[in-house]
Amino acid sequence: MKRVFAAIFTVFLITGLIWAGQTEAGYGLGPFIAGSVDTDGSASGVYVSDSYAYVADGGAGLKVIDISDPSSPQIAGSVDIDSWAEGVYVFGSYAYVADGGAGLKVIDISDPSSPQIAGSVDTDGWAFGVYVFDSYAYVADGGAGLKVIDISDPTSPQVAGSLDTDWAKSVYVSGSYAYVADGEAGLKVIDISDPTSPQVVADVDTDDIAYGVYVFDSYAYVADYYKGLKVIDIRPLAEGDNNQPPVIDSFTATPTSGQAPLTVSLTCQAHDPDGGTIPSIQWFLGDSEYPEYTFHGDFNLTHTYDTPGTYTVSCRVWDDEDDNVSSDTLTITVIAPIPTWHDVTDGVDVKRSPRTLYDRINRCFFVYLDLTNASGSDLNGPVRMVLDSSTIPLLDDSSKPGLDPDGYTEDGKPYFILVPDSENWLDGESLNQIRLDFKLMRKRLNFELKFEAK
Repeated sequence: MKRVFAAIFTVFLITGLIWAGQTEAGYGLGPFIAGSVDTDGSASGVYVSDSYAYVADGGAGLKVIDISDPSSPQIAGSVDIDSWAEGVYVFGSYAYVADGGAGLKVIDISDPSSPQIAGSVDTDGWAFGVYVFDSYAYVADGGAGLKVIDISDPTSPQVAGSLDTDWAKSVYVSGSYAYVADGEAGLKVIDISDPTSPQVVADVDTDDIAYGVYVFDSYAYVADYYKGLKVIDIRPLAEGDNNQPPVIDSFTATPTSGQAPLTVSLTCQAHDPDGGTIPSIQWFLGDSEYPEYTFHGDFNLTHTYDTPGTYTVSCRVWDDEDDNVSSDTLTITVIAPIPTWHDVTDGVDVKRSPRTLYDRINRCFFVYLDLTNASGSDLNGPVRMVLDSSTIPLLDDSSKPGLDPDGYTEDGKPYFILVPDSENWLDGESLNQIRLDFKLMRKRLNFELKFEAK
């Protein structure tokens, strides 16, 4: 009986240890830390776009973190700024950083490994937070209230409007309203239908100090310091206007990257939470055909990008009352076409040794080739010679004096790089005494050569 009890106890002990190990590793009981990376400063804000997290890192500026492997985030790039990075918002190829006493910084992130300051504008207060909507950045500017910055030219942002509030700490934009967490003054609802003249239309006291705000559907969620989370019904606000902005359910592009010319299928799906319809859509595709927002009747659009580059693509929708708008954005990356080999055989003059030679020491047949560029123009490298066919196999042996293949074509034919990439084979120039070795066989040696360039 003691033996049975000991066995049962052992099973329970092992099970407990396994469960404890799973819990320690993060399995079984709920969320757990999957990965982390240290930054140099005081991380106070983050925005995630594609495979990167953009971190407002206090005195250390903006950090760009590669999160393609969430279990092992890596710093991909960083840029120093003038004051203290408090918050960040990413839109298209730019990160907009609330830079404390230095206002707003616009950072070009088209190359995430090397972010660069593209533009900046000073604000009167201390920039705590930023939200980008259409062509404007809305900055929660501390004691200077809300600042509306025109970013239609990201390299030259300009203050377009402002509104004094108590102590703006955070801002969220939805439809025609900016929702500002305004410190001890609680939540401010600001009409921004005219961005140059924002107006307070409603406010709510939140008991403590409103630090952050997020809007979803018909509610504003306010981080209220020692009083926790306040959930505020915003439907009755703004002078009785209960019309909600349309909701973009999905905005997709297929594909999002590829070689030029790249044909992209765009789809935008949206609905009106008030039960109305979405009668119109605007597209901004970022190239010469759609250089600005353009009305289009179809929520599915196919567009071809002919020029390599990074394009910011946006869709914008209205409800049937035509006074609320929502937008979404994504990025299309178009790269230059990868060059392919093309035949230049007709432009190469080939002279081979009059007869097949025998190498007694290396026990192989061999021939010498003299090659001349007779195409009438220079051939840009790389240029390769392909042994297209041969009655006797090539002797592929690096210990022998003949030229060794640099590789094999997709159909298994050996090729030799005659002119490397970035070099030229000048018109009339000859490449002499190129030796090819072949195996010893009782056959007459005949072969065909083909010449290709990119």
